[in-house]
Parts: sequence; C-alpha cells; structure tokens
Amino acid sequence: MPYRIQGVGSEQEYVVVEGVGYNLSDILKSIQLATVDSRNDSVESCLDCLLRGLAHNNTEASEKILEMGILPQLPKLLNPQSSWTPKVANVIAEVAKNEFMRNPCVEAGLIPPLVQLLNSSDQDLLLQTGRALGNICYDSHKGRSAVDLAGGALIVAEHIKSLYQNTDPDNQKLLTVFCGMLMNYSNDNGNDYLPQKEMNKT
Repeated sequence: MPYRIQGVGSEQEYVVVEGVGYNLSDILKSIQLATVDSRNDSVESCLDCLLRGLAHNNTEASEKILEMGILPQLPKLLNPQSSWTPKVANVIAEVAKNEFMRNPCVEAGLIPPLVQLLNSSDQDLLLQTGRALGNICYDSHKGRSAVDLAGGALIVAEHIKSLYQNTDPDNQKLLTVFCGMLMNYSNDNGNDYLPQKEMNKT
C-alpha cells in the first residue's frame, strides 16, 4: 500500500506507511529522546518513516517536519559513531530539495555538524552528507555562507582531489555528489564563492 502524509483532526499529523499511521508528535518525541539517550532503538524506525513520507510527497512531508519542530533536534543526532547518522543526513538532503527548507536548515544549526561528518571515512555517510550540504547550498546565500564559515568547501575539495586519483568505480557516485556540492556552493548569482586556488585543486 502506498504511503502518504495526511492531516487527522485539527491538531494531529500522521505519516501513513503501508497502511500504518505514525503520529509525527510521537516521532518527534522519539527523536528528542535519542538526543539524550543513544540507546533509544526507535529512532531508526522514525527516520525510515520520515524518509518514506518524503519519498512519496517531499513538499508536504517537509512542511510537516518544519511545523513539528523536528529540524532543531537533528544536529544532536549527527554523530559519526551512530548507525542512524547516514539516515539523518539523508532526511536533511531530502527536505533541502525544497527552497523553503534551506534557510530553516541553516537556522537549525545543521551546517557545522554536517561539515564535521565530512571527516568520516564511511562512504555512505559521506555521500548523504555531500547531498545534504549541496542541496542546502543550492540557490541559498545563507546556506553558502554557513558552509563557507564552517570550512566545508575546503574539506570537499580535498576529497575530490583524492577521489580523482582513485580509479575505483565505487567512488564515482561520491565524486559526482561532491562536485555537485561545490558547484552549488560556488554559484551565487554570478559571484564566485570558491577561491580560484580551490577550484584548481579539484
């Protein structure tokens, strides 16, 4: 059965996945609990639910995530040691496809922990983090400024340099994502955010 986002009543918002309804308030509580208790096992299922809702109707699901105050809870979940962190970065990448979500992502403090994740060696985590940063930077001056302040472009440029020297086909997707991220970062209505020496390094 397809999943959908729907409102139920005047105050309740649900994500319906394969016929099962999930109250977004309960999802938010589980995510909040995970920020103080890393043993909370429900957070991954909550993230899966959010991702499925986003896959079905990204705009509407993103609106609900914004309304329910989920974004400010996510920075604490961006821990490189946690198994769910790639899914958190994936959620951010998906919501940031919407223009109206990019500034709230910056205001929620997501950029510094995302940039820190670029120091990871985990391929999936790097991929989702690159997507998240690239989408936040797209057509967003505030997003580019935050990435610039956090030093994200310098780290990505180093990754690209390393990936170009590695002929492993498995690196191609990550290389594409990082190149796209730098393009979004540097394209600010004709103003080049990226120093020329960094462009040369890639």
